[in-house]
Amino acid sequence: MSEETDLHSLDVVEIQKILPHRYPMLLIDRVLDYVPGEKAIAKKNVSVNEAFFQGHFPGNPVMPGVLIVEAMAQAGAIALLTMDGFKGKTAYFGGVNKVKFRQMVKPGDTLRLEVTLDKIRGNAGLGHGTAYVEDKKSLLGRPDLYDWVGECMFRKVLIANRGEVAVRIIRALRELGIQSVAVYSTADADVQHVKLADEAVCVGGPQPADSYLNMQNIVSAAILTGAEAIHPGYGFLSENEEFAELCETCQIAFIGPKPETIQLMGNKANARIQMQANDVPVIPGSTGFLKDVDDAWQQLKKLVIPLCSKLPLAVVVKVFVRY
Repeated sequence: MSEETDLHSLDVVEIQKILPHRYPMLLIDRVLDYVPGEKAIAKKNVSVNEAFFQGHFPGNPVMPGVLIVEAMAQAGAIALLTMDGFKGKTAYFGGVNKVKFRQMVKPGDTLRLEVTLDKIRGNAGLGHGTAYVEDKKSLLGRPDLYDWVGECMFRKVLIANRGEVAVRIIRALRELGIQSVAVYSTADADVQHVKLADEAVCVGGPQPADSYLNMQNIVSAAILTGAEAIHPGYGFLSENEEFAELCETCQIAFIGPKPETIQLMGNKANARIQMQANDVPVIPGSTGFLKDVDDAWQQLKKLVIPLCSKLPLAVVVKVFVRY
């Protein structure tokens, strides 16, 4: 039976209906055959302007092997999402193992991707795949891989950070099919994370205190754009319990520890006290906060540590207490 008349084949429009969250990174043009819960055979004509060859973002290319693995994962998702009970849900690429590719993929190649699901475990499908360059009949690889099916916790997330941190989060959100909202200062209006996000909101002036640390403005931006959650990245407000509490008060999910956990562990002295109270081994040091220079000196005399400095010891102690 030909591809055009096969009742078990899917064209790109039908594939998009099953995998809408993968657009614009949909990497299979046609499903040649599939059996729900068992297998899928797909093909991909690699074009010169293939979006995945350009990377998720300009200037951040991916290896062609990544294209193959992702395309195979999408074929596996077809086998999963055509099962009763999984239809209409979202499938995510969970992981891959035993990857060894014999040649690179290049524009003009036609990939043939054969994926077999060996078992369904809960909401995950575990299987293996084989990739060929169709015209050359050359084997590219046989990785083990799995997809899992679930519902996204959020539809839109605001990133309360900037630069490379924000770019990585936006990339992850895009792979999950979640919309992203960037915040920026007046000095960062043209930087990369602003351009890559689905939406962007200016939250203040060039100084971090006026923008990336401006809790009220950031929460207001989340409410304005309809973001259901805020991802703080690291640095800035990521360890600020007041900000986490403000998010909770405004019924916005804070992607991070609970306020009480931040309060407990964010301060190093408090964290040390808590570890000692729970019999967790800690390195030798003071118990609690240092009161003054004399206290620091007494604590230092109890420690058997090498000390090498050209500065007078008193100066070293003062620096130690200050920081």
